[in-house]
Amino acid sequence: MSNFEQRFWENKYTARGFTPGKMFVKNNIGYVPIPKNSSSYIAGLLLRNGWGVINYLEDDMSNIEHIMVLLRDPVPRWVSGMSQYLFSGIVSQGIDPKNIISQWNEVFNALILDNMIFDDHTEKQVYFLNRIPMERCTFFDSTDRPHEYIKQFLAEYGQTLTDELDTNILNFNSSTGSPRIKMVEFLTGLLGRDGRFVKQIFDMYKDDYDLIGKTKYYGI
Repeated sequence: MSNFEQRFWENKYTARGFTPGKMFVKNNIGYVPIPKNSSSYIAGLLLRNGWGVINYLEDDMSNIEHIMVLLRDPVPRWVSGMSQYLFSGIVSQGIDPKNIISQWNEVFNALILDNMIFDDHTEKQVYFLNRIPMERCTFFDSTDRPHEYIKQFLAEYGQTLTDELDTNILNFNSSTGSPRIKMVEFLTGLLGRDGRFVKQIFDMYKDDYDLIGKTKYYGI
């Protein structure tokens, strides 16, 4: 890596378990996970089908001919990512999520509007594609049955993919679903009531919108 790239990736959310440069690979096909873009489900699916893991910032990618990337509209992705940030970072400290919602005020609004990006779940999607050769990428819409399209895509290159549900992911979702859903509903309503948040998302994630705008999704 160049000095610029080292600075770019240095201390980027590693304390939260994020691994910069992770890529799942099998034969000549890779998959780059982007948080909040069905990444946990797809990663678990690939691992159960014998895929390995490399780091594209350090390892040779010359034999990777096709790279799968899932993209998502920045607005619902931010809502999902922010709700997880609040849930895991604040609720996990013993604070009732109902209190976060009931005590929300203009101070919260100002703090969030000033930053918008708090962790890997709210980071720009283009950030995760640094150093990825875009000409090798095939893009998928993460909101539209991505595992079915990935399965179809892999079949075209002679790879089979089973799609049994991951019980660990299901258990995680069921155990945190109710508070998280309330947080998602609250943030969605907040965006509907206060246009400043939507404008800030459009401004903050302009690079994501530019990428999505010129991207043709596989199978759509």
